[in-house]
Amino acid sequence: MRKTFPCGHKGKGLYCHRCKAESEAKKKAKAEAPKNKAHLERKHMLAQAASEFGADLNKLPHTRLIRKAIQIMGRVHTGEHFCVIGGKVLKYSRKMSRRLVVFSLDMDYRLIYEEDTRTHSLRLIGVVSHEEYNARKPLENKI
Repeated sequence: MRKTFPCGHKGKGLYCHRCKAESEAKKKAKAEAPKNKAHLERKHMLAQAASEFGADLNKLPHTRLIRKAIQIMGRVHTGEHFCVIGGKVLKYSRKMSRRLVVFSLDMDYRLIYEEDTRTHSLRLIGVVSHEEYNARKPLENKI
């Protein structure tokens, strides 16, 4: 025997299958959409860093760190001296043909640049966590 459900649809079941399918489709579409505004902002900032500076900042967990890294990279890109920005030369790199300059983003992450000793221009090597930075000389086998 057919009955009318509260939604106005008619059927023989315990609930309206049509409305349930529609609500599941809405839930699925909502789950596939970006989570929230912060997620979109993070995605936009990562794309900006990649396009402007060629940097992969996916290691950074917070948008404030990404924002700070982009700010530092922008100042370096304009030619500002690294000492003014807060960069430091690694002691062990002074003996090498190339000097490494480190910018601290916070206690957990560092931006590492390589300085050309002739032209004094900086080239971004990457972002490292404090475990990578403190465990051994950063990127010593990659340089």
